[in-house]
Amino acid sequence: MPAKDVEPSLDLPKRAVALILAGGRGSRRHHLTERRAKPAVYFGGKFRIVDFALSNCRNSGIRRIGVITQCKSHSLLRHLQRGWAFLKTEMNELYALMLPDHVAKGRACTVACIEVSRDEARAFGVMAVDAQWNITDFVEKPSDPPCVPGSTERCLASMGIYIFNAKYLYDELERDMADPTSTHDFGKDIIPRAVRLGQAAAHPFAMSCVTSGPGEAPYWRDVGTIDSYRDANIDLTATEPLLNLYDRRWPVWTYQPQLAPAKFVHNQPERRGQAVESLVSGGSIISGSVLRSVLFSSVRVHSYSNVAWSVLLPEVERGPQRAPVARGRRSWLPHSGRHGDRRGRRARRAALLPHRQRHRAGHAAHAGGMRHMSGLS
Repeated sequence: MPAKDVEPSLDLPKRAVALILAGGRGSRRHHLTERRAKPAVYFGGKFRIVDFALSNCRNSGIRRIGVITQCKSHSLLRHLQRGWAFLKTEMNELYALMLPDHVAKGRACTVACIEVSRDEARAFGVMAVDAQWNITDFVEKPSDPPCVPGSTERCLASMGIYIFNAKYLYDELERDMADPTSTHDFGKDIIPRAVRLGQAAAHPFAMSCVTSGPGEAPYWRDVGTIDSYRDANIDLTATEPLLNLYDRRWPVWTYQPQLAPAKFVHNQPERRGQAVESLVSGGSIISGSVLRSVLFSSVRVHSYSNVAWSVLLPEVERGPQRAPVARGRRSWLPHSGRHGDRRGRRARRAALLPHRQRHRAGHAAHAGGMRHMSGLS
Protein backbone atom coordinates (compact mmCIF):
# COMPACT_ATOMS: atom_id res chain seq x y z
CA MET A 1 0.00 0.00 0.00
CA PRO A 2 1.44 3.47 -0.88
CA ALA A 3 2.66 5.43 2.15
CA LYS A 4 0.13 8.21 1.53
CA ASP A 5 -2.69 5.69 1.90
CA VAL A 6 -1.50 4.08 5.15
CA GLU A 7 -2.76 6.71 7.59
CA PRO A 8 -6.30 6.95 6.14
CA SER A 9 -6.55 3.15 6.13
CA LEU A 10 -5.76 3.05 9.85
CA ASP A 11 -8.86 5.18 10.46
CA LEU A 12 -11.16 2.75 8.64
CA PRO A 13 -11.72 0.41 11.62
CA LYS A 14 -12.75 3.39 13.75
CA ARG A 15 -15.32 4.41 11.13
CA ALA A 16 -16.64 0.90 10.54
CA VAL A 17 -19.59 -0.76 12.25
CA ALA A 18 -19.43 -4.55 12.71
CA LEU A 19 -22.71 -6.47 12.84
CA ILE A 20 -22.42 -10.08 14.02
CA LEU A 21 -25.34 -12.19 12.82
CA ALA A 22 -25.80 -14.31 15.92
CA GLY A 23 -29.29 -15.68 15.39
CA GLY A 24 -28.40 -19.09 13.96
CA ARG A 25 -30.44 -22.03 15.21
CA GLY A 26 -27.55 -24.44 14.65
CA SER A 27 -29.97 -27.27 13.83
CA ARG A 28 -27.15 -29.55 12.64
CA ARG A 29 -25.71 -29.52 16.18
CA HIS A 30 -28.84 -31.15 17.62
CA HIS A 31 -28.68 -31.22 21.46
CA LEU A 32 -25.78 -28.71 21.60
CA THR A 33 -28.26 -26.02 20.53
CA GLU A 34 -31.29 -27.38 22.31
CA ARG A 35 -31.16 -24.47 24.78
CA ARG A 36 -28.93 -21.88 23.12
CA ALA A 37 -28.21 -20.27 19.77
CA LYS A 38 -25.24 -21.52 17.72
CA PRO A 39 -22.94 -18.56 18.65
CA ALA A 40 -23.40 -19.31 22.38
CA VAL A 41 -22.16 -22.92 22.09
CA TYR A 42 -19.05 -23.68 24.16
CA PHE A 43 -15.70 -24.12 22.40
CA GLY A 44 -12.06 -24.72 23.30
CA GLY A 45 -12.29 -25.28 27.05
CA LYS A 46 -13.61 -21.91 28.21
CA PHE A 47 -14.85 -19.92 25.21
CA ARG A 48 -18.10 -19.49 23.28
CA ILE A 49 -18.14 -19.50 19.46
CA VAL A 50 -19.16 -15.82 19.38
CA ASP A 51 -15.96 -14.89 21.27
CA PHE A 52 -13.87 -15.56 18.16
CA ALA A 53 -15.83 -13.14 15.96
CA LEU A 54 -15.90 -10.51 18.71
CA SER A 55 -12.17 -10.93 19.41
CA ASN A 56 -11.37 -10.55 15.71
CA CYS A 57 -13.28 -7.25 15.72
CA ARG A 58 -11.58 -5.93 18.84
CA ASN A 59 -8.10 -7.06 17.79
CA SER A 60 -8.66 -5.34 14.43
CA GLY A 61 -9.49 -2.01 16.08
CA ILE A 62 -13.24 -2.06 15.43
CA ARG A 63 -15.07 -0.57 18.41
CA ARG A 64 -18.64 -0.16 17.15
CA ILE A 65 -19.98 -3.70 17.29
CA GLY A 66 -23.55 -4.94 17.21
CA VAL A 67 -24.65 -8.50 17.92
CA ILE A 68 -27.95 -9.33 16.20
CA THR A 69 -29.78 -12.10 18.04
CA GLN A 70 -32.89 -14.10 17.24
CA CYS A 71 -33.80 -17.51 18.65
CA LYS A 72 -32.78 -18.92 22.06
CA SER A 73 -30.74 -15.82 22.84
CA HIS A 74 -30.82 -15.84 26.66
CA SER A 75 -27.53 -17.71 27.15
CA LEU A 76 -25.82 -15.56 24.51
CA LEU A 77 -27.05 -12.27 25.96
CA ARG A 78 -26.00 -13.27 29.47
CA HIS A 79 -22.51 -14.15 28.19
CA LEU A 80 -22.19 -10.81 26.35
CA GLN A 81 -23.32 -8.81 29.39
CA ARG A 82 -20.86 -10.57 31.68
CA GLY A 83 -17.81 -10.68 29.46
CA TRP A 84 -17.84 -7.96 26.83
CA ALA A 85 -17.98 -4.69 28.75
CA PHE A 86 -14.29 -3.88 28.26
CA LEU A 87 -12.20 -2.11 25.59
CA LYS A 88 -8.82 -2.82 24.09
CA THR A 89 -6.80 -0.17 22.27
CA GLU A 90 -4.29 -2.18 20.21
CA MET A 91 -4.99 -2.84 16.55
CA ASN A 92 -3.74 -5.78 14.54
CA GLU A 93 -4.73 -7.17 11.15
CA LEU A 94 -7.59 -9.26 9.71
CA TYR A 95 -10.52 -6.81 9.33
CA ALA A 96 -8.09 -3.87 9.56
CA LEU A 97 -6.55 -5.11 6.28
CA MET A 98 -9.79 -6.26 4.69
CA LEU A 99 -11.28 -2.76 5.07
CA PRO A 100 -8.67 -0.92 2.92
CA ASP A 101 -8.85 -3.75 0.36
CA HIS A 102 -12.62 -3.15 0.15
CA VAL A 103 -12.07 0.56 -0.41
CA ALA A 104 -9.31 -0.03 -2.98
CA LYS A 105 -11.46 -2.40 -5.06
CA GLY A 106 -14.20 0.22 -5.27
CA ARG A 107 -17.15 -2.17 -5.01
CA ALA A 108 -20.15 -1.79 -2.72
CA CYS A 109 -19.69 -5.27 -1.23
CA THR A 110 -16.66 -7.39 -0.36
CA VAL A 111 -16.90 -11.05 0.65
CA ALA A 112 -14.07 -12.83 2.50
CA CYS A 113 -13.29 -16.17 0.89
CA ILE A 114 -11.10 -19.20 1.42
CA GLU A 115 -10.15 -22.19 -0.71
CA VAL A 116 -11.82 -25.46 0.29
CA SER A 117 -12.16 -28.89 -1.26
CA ARG A 118 -15.00 -29.49 -3.70
CA ASP A 119 -16.72 -31.81 -1.24
CA GLU A 120 -16.58 -29.20 1.54
CA ALA A 121 -17.81 -26.48 -0.81
CA ARG A 122 -21.29 -28.00 -0.99
CA ALA A 123 -21.97 -26.69 2.53
CA PHE A 124 -21.07 -23.04 1.72
CA GLY A 125 -21.71 -20.18 -0.58
CA VAL A 126 -19.30 -20.66 -3.50
CA MET A 127 -18.02 -17.95 -5.84
CA ALA A 128 -16.21 -17.53 -9.12
CA VAL A 129 -13.87 -14.53 -9.57
CA ASP A 130 -11.97 -12.79 -12.35
CA ALA A 131 -8.30 -11.76 -12.34
CA GLN A 132 -9.10 -8.63 -10.28
CA TRP A 133 -11.02 -10.65 -7.65
CA ASN A 134 -14.38 -9.31 -8.78
CA ILE A 135 -17.05 -11.92 -8.11
CA THR A 136 -18.62 -13.10 -11.34
CA ASP A 137 -20.88 -15.81 -9.91
CA PHE A 138 -22.16 -16.78 -6.47
CA VAL A 139 -24.13 -19.92 -5.60
CA GLU A 140 -25.36 -20.84 -2.12
CA LYS A 141 -24.64 -24.49 -1.11
CA PRO A 142 -24.48 -25.87 -4.68
CA SER A 143 -24.64 -29.58 -5.43
CA ASP A 144 -22.12 -29.03 -8.24
CA PRO A 145 -19.83 -26.20 -7.00
CA PRO A 146 -17.68 -24.30 -9.52
CA CYS A 147 -13.94 -24.77 -9.08
CA VAL A 148 -11.11 -22.24 -9.18
CA PRO A 149 -9.37 -21.88 -12.57
CA GLY A 150 -6.88 -24.66 -13.21
CA SER A 151 -8.32 -27.04 -10.60
CA THR A 152 -11.06 -29.65 -10.54
CA GLU A 153 -11.00 -30.15 -6.76
CA ARG A 154 -10.66 -26.69 -5.14
CA CYS A 155 -13.35 -24.02 -4.74
CA LEU A 156 -13.64 -20.51 -3.30
CA ALA A 157 -16.04 -20.57 -0.35
CA SER A 158 -17.61 -17.60 1.37
CA MET A 159 -16.53 -17.22 5.01
CA GLY A 160 -19.70 -15.33 5.92
CA ILE A 161 -17.71 -12.12 6.47
CA TYR A 162 -19.05 -9.21 4.41
CA ILE A 163 -18.13 -5.54 4.12
CA PHE A 164 -20.73 -3.17 2.64
CA ASN A 165 -20.79 0.51 1.88
CA ALA A 166 -23.34 1.71 4.43
CA LYS A 167 -25.75 3.46 2.06
CA TYR A 168 -25.73 0.54 -0.38
CA LEU A 169 -26.56 -1.90 2.41
CA TYR A 170 -29.36 0.25 3.82
CA ASP A 171 -30.92 0.62 0.37
CA GLU A 172 -30.61 -3.10 -0.36
CA LEU A 173 -32.15 -4.15 2.94
CA GLU A 174 -35.12 -1.84 2.38
CA ARG A 175 -35.56 -3.14 -1.16
CA ASP A 176 -35.23 -6.76 -0.06
CA MET A 177 -37.72 -6.31 2.79
CA ALA A 178 -40.34 -5.11 0.31
CA ASP A 179 -39.69 -7.97 -2.14
CA PRO A 180 -42.29 -10.74 -1.59
CA THR A 181 -40.22 -13.22 -3.63
CA SER A 182 -37.09 -12.82 -1.46
CA THR A 183 -36.05 -15.32 1.20
CA HIS A 184 -34.40 -12.41 3.07
CA ASP A 185 -31.07 -14.19 3.24
CA PHE A 186 -27.61 -12.67 2.63
CA GLY A 187 -26.26 -15.73 0.83
CA LYS A 188 -29.35 -16.35 -1.28
CA ASP A 189 -30.55 -12.82 -2.03
CA ILE A 190 -28.30 -9.89 -1.04
CA ILE A 191 -24.93 -11.22 -2.26
CA PRO A 192 -26.18 -12.75 -5.56
CA ARG A 193 -27.88 -9.45 -6.43
CA ALA A 194 -24.65 -7.54 -5.73
CA VAL A 195 -22.87 -9.94 -8.06
CA ARG A 196 -25.44 -9.38 -10.81
CA LEU A 197 -25.00 -5.61 -10.43
CA GLY A 198 -21.21 -5.91 -10.65
CA GLN A 199 -20.87 -4.61 -7.10
CA ALA A 200 -19.24 -7.59 -5.35
CA ALA A 201 -15.55 -8.30 -4.86
CA ALA A 202 -13.74 -11.14 -3.07
CA HIS A 203 -11.10 -10.79 -0.37
CA PRO A 204 -8.87 -13.88 -0.06
CA PHE A 205 -8.42 -14.85 3.57
CA ALA A 206 -4.66 -15.39 3.14
CA MET A 207 -4.21 -11.65 2.52
CA SER A 208 -5.15 -10.68 6.08
CA CYS A 209 -5.11 -13.75 8.30
CA VAL A 210 -2.84 -13.93 11.32
CA THR A 211 -0.43 -16.89 11.42
CA SER A 212 2.35 -17.89 13.78
CA GLY A 213 5.02 -17.80 11.09
CA PRO A 214 5.74 -17.08 7.41
CA GLY A 215 4.19 -19.59 5.06
CA GLU A 216 1.96 -21.16 7.69
CA ALA A 217 -1.54 -22.18 6.63
CA PRO A 218 -4.39 -19.91 7.82
CA TYR A 219 -6.91 -21.47 10.18
CA TRP A 220 -10.65 -21.41 9.57
CA ARG A 221 -13.22 -24.07 10.36
CA ASP A 222 -16.93 -24.57 9.95
CA VAL A 223 -18.24 -26.15 13.18
CA GLY A 224 -21.81 -26.53 12.02
CA THR A 225 -22.15 -30.27 12.66
CA ILE A 226 -21.52 -32.47 15.70
CA ASP A 227 -18.58 -34.18 13.99
CA SER A 228 -16.88 -30.98 12.85
CA TYR A 229 -17.46 -29.35 16.25
CA ARG A 230 -15.87 -32.29 18.07
CA ASP A 231 -12.95 -32.53 15.64
CA ALA A 232 -12.19 -28.79 15.95
CA ASN A 233 -12.12 -29.06 19.75
CA ILE A 234 -9.91 -32.16 19.78
CA ASP A 235 -7.53 -30.51 17.31
CA LEU A 236 -6.67 -28.01 20.07
CA THR A 237 -4.96 -30.80 22.04
CA ALA A 238 -2.18 -31.23 19.45
CA THR A 239 1.31 -30.18 20.55
CA GLU A 240 1.29 -27.48 17.87
CA PRO A 241 -2.43 -26.99 17.15
CA LEU A 242 -3.84 -25.48 13.99
CA LEU A 243 -5.58 -22.89 16.18
CA ASN A 244 -3.05 -21.51 18.66
CA LEU A 245 -4.96 -20.16 21.65
CA TYR A 246 -1.64 -19.24 23.29
CA ASP A 247 -0.66 -16.60 20.73
CA ARG A 248 -0.52 -13.33 22.70
CA ARG A 249 -0.55 -11.28 19.51
CA TRP A 250 -4.13 -12.35 18.85
CA PRO A 251 -5.87 -13.03 22.15
CA VAL A 252 -9.34 -14.54 22.28
CA TRP A 253 -11.41 -12.62 24.83
CA THR A 254 -14.25 -14.14 26.81
CA TYR A 255 -16.13 -14.19 30.08
CA GLN A 256 -15.05 -16.85 32.53
CA PRO A 257 -16.32 -17.44 36.07
CA GLN A 258 -13.94 -16.95 38.99
CA LEU A 259 -12.86 -20.52 39.64
CA ALA A 260 -9.94 -22.18 41.37
CA PRO A 261 -7.19 -23.68 39.19
CA ALA A 262 -7.63 -27.21 37.92
CA LYS A 263 -6.42 -29.78 40.44
CA PHE A 264 -5.00 -33.29 39.98
CA VAL A 265 -5.22 -35.49 43.05
CA HIS A 266 -3.95 -38.83 44.43
CA ASN A 267 -0.67 -40.51 43.59
CA GLN A 268 -1.19 -44.25 43.63
CA PRO A 269 -0.34 -46.63 40.79
CA GLU A 270 -3.96 -47.21 39.75
CA ARG A 271 -5.41 -44.02 41.21
CA ARG A 272 -3.51 -41.02 39.92
CA GLY A 273 -5.04 -37.81 38.55
CA GLN A 274 -3.36 -37.06 35.22
CA ALA A 275 -4.04 -35.47 31.84
CA VAL A 276 -1.93 -36.01 28.71
CA GLU A 277 -2.21 -33.81 25.60
CA SER A 278 -5.44 -32.29 26.93
CA LEU A 279 -7.01 -28.96 27.85
CA VAL A 280 -8.35 -28.80 31.41
CA SER A 281 -10.18 -25.66 32.52
CA GLY A 282 -10.52 -23.99 35.91
CA GLY A 283 -12.56 -25.51 38.69
CA SER A 284 -11.94 -29.07 37.45
CA ILE A 285 -10.73 -31.84 39.77
CA ILE A 286 -9.11 -34.88 38.17
CA SER A 287 -8.40 -38.10 40.04
CA GLY A 288 -8.71 -40.36 36.99
CA SER A 289 -6.94 -40.44 33.64
CA VAL A 290 -7.49 -38.00 30.75
CA LEU A 291 -6.03 -38.38 27.24
CA ARG A 292 -6.42 -36.12 24.20
CA SER A 293 -9.55 -34.47 25.54
CA VAL A 294 -10.99 -31.00 26.17
CA LEU A 295 -12.48 -30.44 29.62
CA PHE A 296 -14.46 -27.27 30.26
CA SER A 297 -14.87 -25.62 33.67
CA SER A 298 -15.83 -27.49 36.86
CA VAL A 299 -15.53 -30.98 35.39
CA ARG A 300 -14.98 -33.92 37.73
CA VAL A 301 -13.14 -37.04 36.57
CA HIS A 302 -13.32 -39.49 39.46
CA SER A 303 -10.88 -42.16 40.56
CA TYR A 304 -10.46 -45.27 38.39
CA SER A 305 -12.15 -43.58 35.42
CA ASN A 306 -10.71 -42.88 31.97
CA VAL A 307 -11.55 -40.10 29.53
CA ALA A 308 -10.06 -40.31 26.03
CA TRP A 309 -10.60 -38.33 22.82
CA SER A 310 -13.66 -36.62 24.28
CA VAL A 311 -15.15 -33.18 24.89
CA LEU A 312 -16.69 -32.65 28.33
CA LEU A 313 -18.73 -29.46 28.68
CA PRO A 314 -19.12 -27.49 31.96
CA GLU A 315 -20.00 -29.35 35.17
CA VAL A 316 -19.83 -32.85 33.70
CA GLU A 317 -18.98 -35.64 36.14
CA ARG A 318 -17.23 -38.74 34.88
CA GLY A 319 -17.46 -41.80 37.12
CA PRO A 320 -15.51 -45.06 36.81
CA GLN A 321 -18.05 -46.75 34.53
CA ARG A 322 -17.21 -47.13 30.85
CA ALA A 323 -15.71 -45.01 28.09
CA PRO A 324 -17.04 -41.41 28.24
CA VAL A 325 -19.27 -39.49 25.93
CA ALA A 326 -18.73 -35.78 25.41
CA ARG A 327 -21.84 -34.11 26.72
CA GLY A 328 -23.85 -31.06 27.48
CA ARG A 329 -23.75 -28.86 30.55
CA ARG A 330 -24.48 -30.77 33.79
CA SER A 331 -25.42 -33.94 31.88
CA TRP A 332 -23.61 -37.27 32.00
CA LEU A 333 -24.08 -40.35 29.85
CA PRO A 334 -21.94 -43.49 29.83
CA HIS A 335 -21.01 -44.72 26.36
CA SER A 336 -23.59 -47.30 25.31
CA GLY A 337 -21.29 -49.06 22.86
CA ARG A 338 -23.15 -47.89 19.75
CA HIS A 339 -23.68 -44.49 18.21
CA GLY A 340 -27.13 -42.97 18.46
CA ASP A 341 -28.28 -44.81 21.62
CA ARG A 342 -29.71 -41.93 23.62
CA ARG A 343 -32.20 -42.75 26.32
CA GLY A 344 -34.43 -40.21 28.04
CA ARG A 345 -34.48 -36.42 28.17
CA ARG A 346 -31.21 -36.17 30.05
CA ALA A 347 -29.53 -38.41 27.51
CA ARG A 348 -30.85 -36.31 24.62
CA ARG A 349 -28.93 -33.35 26.03
CA ALA A 350 -25.65 -35.21 25.62
CA ALA A 351 -23.49 -33.17 23.31
CA LEU A 352 -21.18 -35.52 21.43
CA LEU A 353 -19.90 -39.02 21.03
CA PRO A 354 -16.21 -39.71 21.72
CA HIS A 355 -13.77 -38.47 19.12
CA ARG A 356 -13.80 -41.06 16.36
CA GLN A 357 -10.94 -43.53 16.09
CA ARG A 358 -10.50 -42.65 12.43
CA HIS A 359 -9.28 -39.16 13.36
CA ARG A 360 -6.32 -40.27 15.42
CA ALA A 361 -3.96 -40.91 12.52
CA GLY A 362 -4.72 -37.53 11.00
CA HIS A 363 -4.38 -35.83 14.36
CA ALA A 364 -0.73 -36.82 14.63
CA ALA A 365 -0.09 -35.19 11.26
CA HIS A 366 -1.76 -31.99 12.43
CA ALA A 367 0.76 -31.67 15.24
CA GLY A 368 3.61 -31.02 12.82
CA GLY A 369 4.12 -27.33 12.32
CA MET A 370 0.70 -25.90 11.42
CA ARG A 371 -0.50 -22.71 13.03
CA HIS A 372 -3.53 -20.51 13.40
CA MET A 373 -6.02 -17.82 12.85
CA SER A 374 -9.05 -17.36 15.04
CA GLY A 375 -11.70 -18.43 12.55
CA LEU A 376 -14.87 -20.37 13.38
CA SER A 377 -18.27 -20.29 11.81
